[in-house]
Amino acid sequence: MMTFLTGGYNYNDGQTMNDGIIERHSGHSGYIGLFALKPINDKLTAMGVVGTTQGKHSSYWGGAGASYLINSNNSFNALLVGVDNSLYGSDNRVVVNYRYEFK
Repeated sequence: MMTFLTGGYNYNDGQTMNDGIIERHSGHSGYIGLFALKPINDKLTAMGVVGTTQGKHSSYWGGAGASYLINSNNSFNALLVGVDNSLYGSDNRVVVNYRYEFK
């Protein structure tokens, strides 16, 4: 298994609407996470991600999926991701990517 530590700084400047009232939000925060890859065979790799953002607002996220190598130039992956955010609420998504590598 290969694991990669992620981290950094972000600044949020936006707005939300609650009951027809627009509220502006801004804040600084830092994030830390972990991204992991585990090859299953020559073509299939399992992927996982977890992390958190902490500051004026907080969020937590996690996901799992797989990547499939079609050939040396083409691959795609799918990842199921869940996010819980203190400002924007919870969200679950399916992320699908296709990649072509020029060689």
